Amino acid sequence: MIKFLRFYRQYLLLALIVPSIAVYSIVHFGFSYSVEFVGGGSAIYSVLENPKRTSPKEAIARIVDSAEVHETNMFVDVTAKNLTKKIAQDIITQVKPLQLRLDQFDNVGPSVSADNIQRILVAALCAVVVMLVYIGFTFRGFAFAAAAVLAMIHDTLILLGSWAFLGLWGAQFDVLFITSVLTVMSFSVHDTIVIFDKIKEEERLGRFSTHEDEINSALTLTITRSINNSLTIILMLSALVLLGGGSIRWFAMSLLIGSIVGTYSSPFVATPIYFLLSSRAATKRKK
Repeated sequence: MIKFLRFYRQYLLLALIVPSIAVYSIVHFGFSYSVEFVGGGSAIYSVLENPKRTSPKEAIARIVDSAEVHETNMFVDVTAKNLTKKIAQDIITQVKPLQLRLDQFDNVGPSVSADNIQRILVAALCAVVVMLVYIGFTFRGFAFAAAAVLAMIHDTLILLGSWAFLGLWGAQFDVLFITSVLTVMSFSVHDTIVIFDKIKEEERLGRFSTHEDEINSALTLTITRSINNSLTIILMLSALVLLGGGSIRWFAMSLLIGSIVGTYSSPFVATPIYFLLSSRAATKRKK
């Protein structure tokens, strides 16, 4: 049996420091919002000639910041929040030897309103409350529920902070990112419940004289499974980050960050928090 909880204070200290850095990153850098949130321009080009089979993405990226470029053999579609008709026309002269013709230009309004964001936040908050009640009822203990929810908040803050920092390299806050945040929240709780279920089983069996040994045993029995399960996800997402294109690469990146953080937080954030809360509750009962 591995004595995981020997360093539980260090785990909890780290669980305070890293999210604090994430919050600083959010405040300092902010997010780079996509066209879906702030609006912008959309241009569609016909490819008249492409003698060297070159891709216009790099050339367009130098002209228009954070541009979303979708291309086929015959058409190029460019969307960006700072794309104007003049810039769309300038692109034609700056992507040589590729010859383009501007077929259509439209001003794009934000498709995701503040009301939609508010509904998403309310839905996420309701989900957190329901999970708190469900875990507390299922495991018959507030400490389990509080630890799972705090670990989920820990994971979410780190993902948001990472995304604010990665915005310096083009990561955008878009609908796909919101989807990945909600996915990471559920993944975090799922992995934590597996460990908590084993802790509850060890408590019921009563094989150890101390609560700390019960938790250490549960972690020892589940850690290999958790790592192996997460590795399959991490390897797949790593391949998408390296080989995927456009928005898929960033979507995979957000899920990859969340998966790595979630794999760590279940045994080293949620479990130490549960140990701390349950130990304090037991001490109060004795008094």
